[in-house]
Amino acid sequence: QNELKKKHSETHFEVCWFGNGKGFGVQTRVPILKGSPVLEYVGEVLTNLKTAQERLSIRESQETLTYIMTVLERSHLDKSKIKQVTCIDAHRCGNISRFVNHSCDPTCDVKCVRTCYKTPRLVFIANRDIPVGSEITISYGEGGGGAPCQCGSKRCRGTLPRVSNII
Repeated sequence: QNELKKKHSETHFEVCWFGNGKGFGVQTRVPILKGSPVLEYVGEVLTNLKTAQERLSIRESQETLTYIMTVLERSHLDKSKIKQVTCIDAHRCGNISRFVNHSCDPTCDVKCVRTCYKTPRLVFIANRDIPVGSEITISYGEGGGGAPCQCGSKRCRGTLPRVSNII
């Protein structure tokens, strides 16, 4: 929980238009040190996996943006077993973090943080020093087959993960 208290204020970031197929994204107004909590991904917590899948299906068919982030927590005894699935939908309610774009070489990692609640909190942690004016990015996941990736990274995989494969 102390990690969350140290995260940057939303006033340290701004939503910017990046164009080139990326659309809106988030850029930092302050330097961020490696290992620092950056933002927390917030929204409606969906505990029913079927509800999340239905929402994704509807948004894909309407070609609207998808703001559902899924966390698969695995057993620390057997990594092949999924212990809990949590979906957070920032479509209707959320914060600036819902505008964070994908990169195949992201500036932040997504960490699942447990406090005194059953539902985990998703925090973006800087995986390197991030200078002022840089875009805040995360990886949307592994795999491909989705929309063309617009990250522009030298490590670009070419496509985003397929939305229907994320859940």
